[in-house]
Amino acid sequence: MDVQKLYHKCGYPILFIKEVVFPANKTYFVDGEQPFLDTADGTKRPRVIRSCPECGGTILIERLLTQKPVVREVKGPTGYIPAKS
Repeated sequence: MDVQKLYHKCGYPILFIKEVVFPANKTYFVDGEQPFLDTADGTKRPRVIRSCPECGGTILIERLLTQKPVVREVKGPTGYIPAKS
């Protein structure tokens, strides 16, 4: 099993897991902040995700980053109301 910690463009950590299931490889993305789910019988299983939990964007291995990106703060509304003409 090979695990890589990657980052989405919004800065959210995502684990990329490659698991050898002979004769093929099984790959999936796991949530980086909460990687495991506890089941009722006490076992843990990986929390597999298909989209980014923070921004809802699609996860593609080609677009994930190896270093955490610098994310600018989102500008809120300024309260400016344009004059009617």
